Amino acid sequence: MKSKIPYIVITIALFFALINLTEADVIKAKVYCPDDNEPLNIRESIGGNIKTALACNTEVKVLDQNAGVDGSGRTWYKIEYGSGSVGYAVSTYIKILETIKLSGSDNIYIKENYDSALDSDGFIACYEDTTDVSLRNSAGGNSTGKKVSCGEKVKINSTQEGSGTCGYYYNVTDSKGNSGYVCGYYVNTTKLSSTATNYYNTKESLDDYYQSLRNKGFPESYLPYLAEIHARHPNWIFETEKINIDFSTAVENENAYGRNLLEGAYFSQNYLSMGINTYDILNDIFYEYATEAGWYDASSEAVAYYMDPRTYLNEKYIFAFESLKFNSSHNSDIIKKVLASQTFWPKVYQGYDGNIYDDIIKATEEADISSVHIASRIKQEITGISESDPRLGGTFNYNGQDYSGYYNFFNIGVYGDNKIVNGMVYAMNNGWNTPFNAVYGGAKFIGEGYISINQDTMYYQKFDVSTTNGHYTHQYMQNLAAPIQETNTTYNTYVNNLSDYLNTAIKFTIPVYENMSNYAVVAPSVGNPNNYLKDIKVDNQTVANFSYDEFSYDITVPGNVNSINISATPINSNASIKGTGNIPITNKETTITLTVTSESGRSRNYVINVMKDEVEDIETVELSYILNNIGIKYNENYIYGISEDTDIKSLINNVSKVSAYASATIKDKDGNSKTSGVFKTGDKVTISNSQDEITLTILMYGDINGDGKIDKDDCLAILRHLNGYTTLNDVYKVAADPNKDGKIDKDDCLAILRHLNGYTDLNK
Repeated sequence: MKSKIPYIVITIALFFALINLTEADVIKAKVYCPDDNEPLNIRESIGGNIKTALACNTEVKVLDQNAGVDGSGRTWYKIEYGSGSVGYAVSTYIKILETIKLSGSDNIYIKENYDSALDSDGFIACYEDTTDVSLRNSAGGNSTGKKVSCGEKVKINSTQEGSGTCGYYYNVTDSKGNSGYVCGYYVNTTKLSSTATNYYNTKESLDDYYQSLRNKGFPESYLPYLAEIHARHPNWIFETEKINIDFSTAVENENAYGRNLLEGAYFSQNYLSMGINTYDILNDIFYEYATEAGWYDASSEAVAYYMDPRTYLNEKYIFAFESLKFNSSHNSDIIKKVLASQTFWPKVYQGYDGNIYDDIIKATEEADISSVHIASRIKQEITGISESDPRLGGTFNYNGQDYSGYYNFFNIGVYGDNKIVNGMVYAMNNGWNTPFNAVYGGAKFIGEGYISINQDTMYYQKFDVSTTNGHYTHQYMQNLAAPIQETNTTYNTYVNNLSDYLNTAIKFTIPVYENMSNYAVVAPSVGNPNNYLKDIKVDNQTVANFSYDEFSYDITVPGNVNSINISATPINSNASIKGTGNIPITNKETTITLTVTSESGRSRNYVINVMKDEVEDIETVELSYILNNIGIKYNENYIYGISEDTDIKSLINNVSKVSAYASATIKDKDGNSKTSGVFKTGDKVTISNSQDEITLTILMYGDINGDGKIDKDDCLAILRHLNGYTTLNDVYKVAADPNKDGKIDKDDCLAILRHLNGYTDLNK
């Protein structure tokens, strides 16, 4: 029986994105041979076995510019070459030719987003975590019950001076009309406070001060921030350090996998990377970093925010740029207050002369490094550990033997799966067998390893951009927010204990990169960043060959159709969708745009191009007719007779040839849509005539492990089944009987070997 068809999906535009650490771009490149004309070895993994070699100037696609870093500190690219082959190469030997921007945007840094003035007086700045900021009823007063979030726009109404660890407050109004006071340090604004305005009206010319900053090499975008600080601390000295690196390039390199981490308990998901190594888009799952439980790779937008020197330009966080040389104004009483929360120190010093506070002053003077910095670093690294921890002299086991009485207050050498033991072995090897030796050894390690090679600020210890012996790899910590967190300790120490020091001529060395955006990078907004769709339906039928990472589809409807119903499902339930519902189809061609906005506020478009057929009423072709004319063998469960390397597009095209109003959709064994590649045992094929549909499973005799190949691994799968190590079920059990005698035995292994040696073809 033939039935009438209301509409039909016929083709899908070949438009897809590569999701990696520079998400949503297609990056064209070529093999670059700067030293000789030898082919470039492409490897199976970073530093792994050679897979093939590509000649100079061979064109490739870069799938991931931050696939990882090897033991020599070299960044590797994941590349695609030939007809879809994938491998890894050192970035030095791959030259980027062109980057093609595709639809949508993930949480990545894009310079152009900050080149134009943003429509706001200011934005909420988040630093040590992404907790919402309370609006207060007065400067330093109680909460109004309303809060503002990271990156949120605010209007600045007035300024009021504060005291203690918050020097001034802004009265702000958010986009919802809520008003209240926020500590000025948590508002990113180029609008001068009333205090600063009064200073330049009475003390010195703002124009003259701006010109003095320009003469030092500061860009225009730095000037309002520095002018605000200068009005409050006229004795402070600001100097530039030119960084001969493009800022976007620096962000790209700092965004290498594992180079910058954030603690998931304190940071919103939008601050976490959506890279191929760190995030499963379809299941909306972020992966912890391999060796650091609870820590996640940071997004490039978060990296850009924490790398942007303008992020630190207020009177508190500017201390990330203070010199870390020894400061004679520091004393043991101050250090005691820095470490006040760590109550374990008396026990640590049992049996030893002295105390941690005097030892820090003595050690840092000898090592010529800031005492407050070392105390802050110790507080940062070992707050919260137990009194019996090996780093405080407790027992640890190494190579089957127990040790104790060694100390490591800086977590130096603490890395890897057995990280605490690794750190203690480092302490043993360096003679840190007293608390003082550990303090002095750690201070000397930082002084000689960082301070002496121009990584002499907290900023430079985190971001290796100032040294002349390479970049990015010589960094003290992976924690992206560490400079901010340690600066908080330092500043609070000064305010509470060294207020006179804050009136002296403190010098700050502030980096200036090449080709920076015209305006500061704003704190990323909070929320889940996923703005991909799980499904698009037209009149309750999924668009043919829908895939989350394909953004343009073509459908054809009969000429008498005047409207269609579009529905869609986001992967993350907190994302919103515009453009769905009943859509009038009045023209020959209609373009429908679905805009998916993530919880964090980023949007992505999916486009449906609707074309009216000249025929007003189309008869449906029966499914049985389609199945019998597309060159396959099938039964009620399986499609079989499929040879290795059969492109799935061949079946899609054959279905369209039999009936232009039928479609084929392919999904892998996990239910993910496939629009390219080869068939594998376990793939699901759904063929539809828009009235009815049938789903059959791909059966490739001999492809028992479902990788699309017939090889010795499949023979091994049979042997494992026969010996009880695994149990084959469903289509994989059928595929394991390639000689089709109704049982699985060693003869099936022989059939595979005969196939491999060309004596037979199992799927003919």
